[in-house]
This record gives sequence, C-alpha cells and structure tokens, in this order.
Amino acid sequence: MEKITLPAVAVDASLRPANREISATLSHNLRQSIDSTGTSRLQPVGAPLKLASGRWRPLVSIRPADSLSLLIVADACDLAYVDLNPAVEPVSDDPQEPLLIASLPGEILCAAADGCKLTVMTAAGAQTFVFDPDDCSWRTLDLSSFPALSLIAETLADVSFTVPSRRLSHSYSTADGSLSDGDLRAVTSDLRRAYRSLCLQAAANGAFCAPMLCRYRLIGRSGEVLFTSAPLLLSAPDSSRLTAPITVTSTDRRTLAAYELSLPQWRLRLLSSEAVPDALTSLVSRIELLASPQFHSCDSSSEASVSFVRAAASDAFLSLTLPGASAALSPSSCNAPARVRRVVASISNIERVIAVVNPPFGTQPLDICPAVDGRFSDFDRDNRLIARALNADSTTPDWNQLRLAPPHRFAASLCASSSEQTLWGGLTALRFDGFPAEIFAASRSSASWHAAVEVTFASSDESVVAVSQGLTGAPLTLGPLLSYPSPDAVSMTITLSSAGSVRRRTFSLTPDPSGRFALYVDPSMSPVSLTETLSAFVIPPSRPRPLSMPSALVLTAAAEPAALMAHGSTGDDRLIALAPAARTNSDWDFSNQRFFAFTSGGIFCLSTLASRQSDMKAKLVDTSVINSPAAVTQVQGALWAMTGSRLVSVGLSGLQLIAEGIVADALAYSPAFGELWLTDSLTGATSVYSPAFRTLYTRDEALSSVSLNRYVLVGDSLVDLSAEQPQPSVYVRYDCRTAPTVDFRRFRSLCLDANVSWIGSATLFLRRINGVDVEPRSTLTCSLSGALRSLLRLPLVACRARCLELSVQGRVTPDSLISNIDLNYGNI
Repeated sequence: MEKITLPAVAVDASLRPANREISATLSHNLRQSIDSTGTSRLQPVGAPLKLASGRWRPLVSIRPADSLSLLIVADACDLAYVDLNPAVEPVSDDPQEPLLIASLPGEILCAAADGCKLTVMTAAGAQTFVFDPDDCSWRTLDLSSFPALSLIAETLADVSFTVPSRRLSHSYSTADGSLSDGDLRAVTSDLRRAYRSLCLQAAANGAFCAPMLCRYRLIGRSGEVLFTSAPLLLSAPDSSRLTAPITVTSTDRRTLAAYELSLPQWRLRLLSSEAVPDALTSLVSRIELLASPQFHSCDSSSEASVSFVRAAASDAFLSLTLPGASAALSPSSCNAPARVRRVVASISNIERVIAVVNPPFGTQPLDICPAVDGRFSDFDRDNRLIARALNADSTTPDWNQLRLAPPHRFAASLCASSSEQTLWGGLTALRFDGFPAEIFAASRSSASWHAAVEVTFASSDESVVAVSQGLTGAPLTLGPLLSYPSPDAVSMTITLSSAGSVRRRTFSLTPDPSGRFALYVDPSMSPVSLTETLSAFVIPPSRPRPLSMPSALVLTAAAEPAALMAHGSTGDDRLIALAPAARTNSDWDFSNQRFFAFTSGGIFCLSTLASRQSDMKAKLVDTSVINSPAAVTQVQGALWAMTGSRLVSVGLSGLQLIAEGIVADALAYSPAFGELWLTDSLTGATSVYSPAFRTLYTRDEALSSVSLNRYVLVGDSLVDLSAEQPQPSVYVRYDCRTAPTVDFRRFRSLCLDANVSWIGSATLFLRRINGVDVEPRSTLTCSLSGALRSLLRLPLVACRARCLELSVQGRVTPDSLISNIDLNYGNI
C-alpha cells in the first residue's frame, strides 16, 4: 500500500506546494515547527502579546539605560511610552496603560532616538525630549525658554605706549618732501612696535583694542550645537582713534621727540534679562563665546604714511599714520561696511572660541565678564585671517539647504535611523522667527521693556516676528551690525517699549556675499538708536509661509538632529518610505552610510560619505513601487518589501524575489518566531511567511498600516509579535487538495497523527473530485471532540478518485500538535 503524506503547509518560493502529489494547501492559525527529533509538525498559534489598549502607533524603541527598554508610541497629538521590561510584575493580564510624555500642538508624524534623546516631528517642526533614568522622567529640550544673551563691549581705561626719541639719518627741510627709505622703515618699525605693545597690554587684561565680530553658541551635553546667535560688531567708542594722523615734534628737524600712542581697551560682558532655568542648566553644558580676528588699525605688511609739517611757531615736524590705518574700520572709511559684509560671509571659517561659560549659571540674570583666552593677541595673525576672508571666493549655498539649516527648522513626515545618522524626508521648511532685540543690544539700562523685531521678505506678503521682554536690561542702543539668516530678507523693524516711551526704526537689509545672511551695517561703525516715536506698543502680525519640499531629504547626526550633514532629493517622485541599508563588511565601504528611498518612481539608493559633509547621491535601484510606508520592514538584518504582488529583498545590487502571488501592503517581522506577517488592508486578510521553512499560513489578526518591525497595531491594540499569550482554545483549519491523476486511485484510509488534550466541535471532511465533477456529498464526514492521544485511523470504503480534498477545522487547546496526515491508497 502506498500513501500520500499531506504537507505541513509546504510552499516553495512562488507559493506553490513543493510536493508534486499536492496541488493546494491552506493552514489557518497553525504554524510549522520542528521538534527535537527533527520531525515537522503543526501547532496552534497564540495571541500576540498585548502591550496597550487603544490605537497607540509605535514610533521608535529607545534604551536610555542598560536595564531599561522603552517603546515610544503616539496617538494623534499624545506622546507616550511603554516599558517593555517592567520591574514590577503586573497584577492582572490587562495591558499596561502607556505613560504620557507630552501632548504636542500638532499630530505626531515620526520620531528618532539616540541614547536618552528623543526627537519627535509634527507639522510645527521638531521637539526634543531627554529621558532621566534616575527618576524615569522626561524633560523637554525647549531652547525658546533659554534667555537670549547680550554681548556688550564694556570700555576700560586706555592702554598706552611711549615711542622713544629717534635720531634720523640726517636733517630734513620742508622742501625735502619725504623721508629716506631707511628713516621711513625706522619710523614704521616704531609704530608697529608701539601698536603691538598696545595689543599685548590689552590681551594681558583680558581685553581687546580693536573692533571684531562676536557671537555665542549653546552647547549640549553630547557636544552638539543647540543654538548660534547673530554676529555682532563690537568695539570701544573710540577704537578708530589711531586711524587719524599723529603729530611728532622735533627741535632740530632730525631728532624725533618721544610721543605716545593710546587706545581704549574693551572687554566682553555677557548679560541676560532673566536667570537660566534649572531644567535648561542640566541640558546646556556650556556657553561658548566666538570671535573673529580683530579689525586692527595697523598692518605689518604696509609702511607708515609720513609727511612733513610746514615750519611754524611750534616744533611740529612729522605727521604719521599707522601702516594699514587707511583700511581700518572707521566712520571716515567708505569701504568699511563692505569689509564687514565680506568678513561676515566667511565668519564660520575664521572665528574661534575665546571664552567658555560653564554651569551652574546661577539663580540671577547673567552679568559676567568671562575670562578671555589671551593667546589671540597677535595682530599680524589677525590681519592675515581678515585678508583671507576679504579675498575668499563667495559660494552661494543651495537655497533649499539654507532654508532647512539652523536656525531655521523643518518638519518631516518620514524618517529612518541607523546607529549614527538619521535621514528625514517629506520635508517642510519653517522660517526662523528671527533674533530677539536684546541680542543686538549694544548698551542696556535697568528698566523693564517689551520689544518686537519684524523681518519682512522679498515676497512682500511674508514676515516673521520675534517678541521678547524683561523686567530689567532694556536695550538702549543697538550694534551697528543687524542680521537675519536668509538672503531674501529685505527689512528689519525693531520696536521697543521702555520707561514710558515707544520707539521704532526700520533698517534695510541686503544679502552678504555668501548668500547666507541679509545684513544692515551702519556706516558710523558705532551703536545706533531707534529714532521714531510711537504712541503705543503694538506687536505686528507674523506671516510666515512654510515651504513644502515633498521630495527633499536631509541627513543629520543621530545625536544632533538639527544639524544638516548632507542634503538630497528624489526629483519629482513622491516619497513613500525610508529605510537604512545594511552595512557591508568591506573595509573600503565601511565609512559609507546608505539608505533606501521608496518613491512613486521606484526605489533609490541614497549614499554619502559619513566622514564629511556632502550632497547625497540618489541612484535608481529598481522601478518597483510600494503601496504604503508599512510595506517595508527589516527581516533578519535584510530589508524586505512588498512591490505589487511580489515579496522582495532590497539590496545595493537590486531586488531579489522571495515570493510572489501575495496581496499585502503592511509587513511586520517577529524575530522570536522567525515569521513575516503580511496583511492586505482592503480585505484584512493576513498571511504569515516563514523564511526558514518557506511556508505560508493565515491568521485571524490583521495588521494596521503602521508597524515598527515586531511592534504593530492589531485592531485597537498595540501588540508585540515576538511574544504570545496563551488562549483557552484556538480555532484552527487545515485544507489540502491532492494533485489530480489520470487514473483513479482506490483510497483505503486516512491516518491522523496528533496529540490534542481537548477538541471542541471539530469536523473533518473528505471529498472526491473527479475531473470537473465534484461529489455532492463528502466521502467522509467525521466529528471530533475530547482528547486525542494516539494515531487516529479512519477507513475509507470504496473511495475511488482522481483527486481528494481534505478539510479539518475546529477549536483545540494551544498545546495541540499535528505530526502527520497520511492518505493510504492501493488495490490490496
């Protein structure tokens, strides 16, 4: 006697039975497994472990500590987390209620995590939260509550140097016209030595003696830049004193009398209108003060300008001008504003950290003069750097990249994270509100105040407004340099209410050579006042226009999600999903970070070199298209996707077919069971594919269109597919049809090898199919109930057929095992 062993849902790569004796199989709520002896068997599935009730979308998992694993979830605007390894055992089988982190102003779109830091995207932009493992609390990293700081130039006493008497090579008459080359070099050397002494004296006092550009930045706990202020032009009121001629006397028109050079020195003073909140003190590791080289009134590469003073009653003999003084920043210099603009364009290349303020910042408003690094006192070095900035080629940045870079913000609807980087897509650029008035303050009083800074743009129907106030520290004057970080800004109107008066002034802005800033530089090189008087303080309306960039992509460091590392685009194709690519083991490729972008035009591989900033390169891998973001998931370290009816693996070399003939648009992978869930959102039908067995079975549960690998929405519950909870009983079904034969076979018996502790209302049907004719009644109908502990043999009487169809269905206990189903046939 021969037999046909019915398969345990044996399916090959194209979803057709591998056994030629079988034409079709169906298994429902029965998964294939292998016992310790290597025997294949079917066993009922359990219900996925319910983590939370309600439609909490899984966003990202985070491990803020070695023993702590959290799942970040969202429901509309509510952000919460689920502890995946709670320290306390639950008192009931009911799922835990997610713990609320915050209710955000808009619907939550996506999120990325790095260490203890969580970045959440809404239509209003990114919001960052930091987890404190000590008390299991979340803090919002909201820099808008960090007080704006003012950098003030505080004038100190003059530094001076007396140039000793010098005897020239010979006597000069008024008619001589000029000094000899040797005497000119000697006089120039005296002036350089004197100016160098002034610089060294000021540096020894922690001060400066010439104008320079300054700004500050806030540094986070991981060393990331949280905020960078506007560049300011700071100096003492009379810093250009030495640009004027210096008169030297002589009684014999040969011996120069000693003369004195002096300059006002000034130091940086850091002020705020309010104290720094304690919560921000724990997030901001330090405040760094940045400065450009000083705009000196002396240049060693030039010679002094010398002219004779006509003989008079006095002993005035020579009129000297410092070498290079004609190029210094002074009100009389017509090119001073242009020089400031060019240096601002290169400020990031020439500025350096000159002072650091560390927390604690204190309980009172800041008012400190930080210790300045005295190493930066070489005026020759400063002149070289300034000259380099003035002669540098200006490169205009990409407009889209500029609109997305800090201090501007962006909102993203998609993201994908690797261990080091995060890729954001489906972007909307959001305008920076502008720098508040106190950042531009050149001097302040003790009065209370309100201020509004309105910036308008070339489009004329767009503006942003920065509003600020304080109980003390009212700005009295503003610095000569005002700016907004976008070249299309055309005007800045500053309104200030203080001490019973309201004043206003509008400044015209023009782009700097780099195209990064729009600037106003006052020709006086001195602080300016608000000149127009108003009757009331009215805050102008803010009218920003978000810029939609649906195909734009930005790459950021995982620890610094606001800092752009690279920028790219998929052209006119709409983004559907993003996913990281697996790293290769090749040494040459190790530093390359790659992502895949699934778009309406196909699948693109995005690559950039992680060691430097660059634009991302997008290479089309395949023209296949997925239907939803949930149609992509990670399976055993590889990236799998549903494209049409094909299940494929996505790699750098293209697509590899896994299976076809499946209808699904939502995928999720269970690492514990090694199973891939596939759901068709239209019908709710769910199939489960096992890469190890190359088998497929169906389940009752249906995935929603949102998943995070093993964490998914099933119905109205958040579940973990890698853990199952037992049920009293499970409805199972197994259908199988043998392959039709030319000749009739005489089937003798059906043998069911199973171990079931309880069967409730189960039925077994066996039906003959001969060609197009189907037996109207079952050849065999059997009801099963109770326990089944041994081989069940059912005889088949006069059962001749070309094809048999078997169906077994009913409720069984979850510990049931089906080892074999055999159909015996023959003429014996």
